[in-house]
Amino acid sequence: MKPIIKYILISTCRFSITCCNTGYELKENEVLYKDWNEGGGYFYKSLSEVNIHSFKVLKHSSYAKDKNQAYYRGKLIKRADAKTFQTIADEYAVDGFSAFYQNKKIDSADGRSFELLDNGPYGKDQNDYYYYQTKMNVSEVSSFKVLDESW
Repeated sequence: MKPIIKYILISTCRFSITCCNTGYELKENEVLYKDWNEGGGYFYKSLSEVNIHSFKVLKHSSYAKDKNQAYYRGKLIKRADAKTFQTIADEYAVDGFSAFYQNKKIDSADGRSFELLDNGPYGKDQNDYYYYQTKMNVSEVSSFKVLDESW
């Protein structure tokens, strides 16, 4: 292999491995979310409203919460109940009332009965099925079946 091609391959692999090191960080009594994008590289977002004493990163590490609020990748999840908030997959969470896809509430989804089918993107609760965060308005929940991700 020519040296220039070898260098490009090694550089590309190194870039691919290091470019996605994102997450929550605690620096000088402040919680930050470290993110990355193709145009600007790494950047930090300060979570100034966080209660630093009760803050914790959850099992699926894009999510975090404190005693008052929940967050997805550094963004506040509006209307989430922090006391009952828990993750169920990398991009899904529930609380005692609602279900969430990333930082958005899934309209009408019941958080107490919401579950994912095969880690998503389909989910269901006692009343309906959902595709990502879209309610499907299934006429008979008990007989509905997902054949594969497209059907």
